[in-house]
Amino acid sequence: VEKTNEIRALNWQPGPAIEEFAELFRKQSFGLLQNSLKSDGWRLESSVKLKLLERIRAAGIPLGEYVKGRFYRGILTGLNEAFVVDRATRDRLIEEHPSSAEILKPFLRGRDIKRWRVDFGNQYLIKIESSENKNHPWSEKKPKQAEDIFAKTYPSTYGYLSQFRSKLVKRCDQGNYFWELRSCDYWHEFEQPKIIFPDIAIRCEFAYDTKDHFLLNTSYIMPTKEKWLLGVLNSPLVFWCYTQISNTIQGGFVRFIRQYVEQISIPHTESIQKEIAENICDFLIQLNSYKSALSDKDSHPLMAAYFEQLLNGLVYELFFPDDLHSRRISLFKHVEEARLPVLSDIPEKQRLSSLEEIYDRISNDRHPIRDCLESLKSLEVVRIIEVEK
Repeated sequence: VEKTNEIRALNWQPGPAIEEFAELFRKQSFGLLQNSLKSDGWRLESSVKLKLLERIRAAGIPLGEYVKGRFYRGILTGLNEAFVVDRATRDRLIEEHPSSAEILKPFLRGRDIKRWRVDFGNQYLIKIESSENKNHPWSEKKPKQAEDIFAKTYPSTYGYLSQFRSKLVKRCDQGNYFWELRSCDYWHEFEQPKIIFPDIAIRCEFAYDTKDHFLLNTSYIMPTKEKWLLGVLNSPLVFWCYTQISNTIQGGFVRFIRQYVEQISIPHTESIQKEIAENICDFLIQLNSYKSALSDKDSHPLMAAYFEQLLNGLVYELFFPDDLHSRRISLFKHVEEARLPVLSDIPEKQRLSSLEEIYDRISNDRHPIRDCLESLKSLEVVRIIEVEK
């Protein structure tokens, strides 16, 4: 111990009786160098895992840095029962007075965000920004005068919110007036193309949104046009890394919160690699769009599984090019040579049949892509990650 400065460590999982500790420690403990215990926090993992984590970090830059800090939490209303309405209520308010259409926005809860897709639950946000963020007709007016102006501007919405008046007045999270939402500097970011994800999930549940959904505070958004990032964020490599630096909660669920998500490593990537990865992401987004909002059952399981396997392989190549190329695994090269059509160039009605044709062609036993994916399983880095995903 003195020569190597090594200690023995064990990640104890609740369950076994305490009397079994000595035997479990003897069988399952691992060596850990003392100099691996950093001041920013101890990670009790084997040296193999720690070295792999360092390799992954060295292959890219942190996500928070990559998106230049454009990383935001959803809206905190202070009273969801007042500000979040269903489709029938939305339609009624607009029918009673068309002005309400200006402030009723499509809204997602955390559970509406799935891996690769959004299940819109016909929920809408009454979006009335704080006067600190927007100049309304009632802004800077005294409370009674301001309320009269609000009532005339949006009469049906005012009538609806009036039933919650006492709760709205008492809530902490509000704007300059009780009918306003709390101040928020990034309202405009919700109406940009964005990557979204819930803050609690059992696996990576990242999706891409181009329909200007607003989100509840149980979710996060990253405004970006770089759709290829979904391939990295939904990969087993990222989930493995994430579970090494964050904590699970009851039932095996994981908290996807900013302080950890922004540490995810984004690999250095060339333009052609981004284009290829984005196209495969589009394949998966399209296939997942066929899923029913009432069921997570995959309508096209073989195709979806194969394209996701291919995308995961591309992510491995981005992080570990030398490991793959030394075994003659060059997925980007073979995908480029396969000349897969860009999904957005295919008419909507023809996309499923086109995906079926692509799948049949590149999943063939004789196709080099299939051969590369089979060879991936022999790599040590893949075995370490896949065995725990």
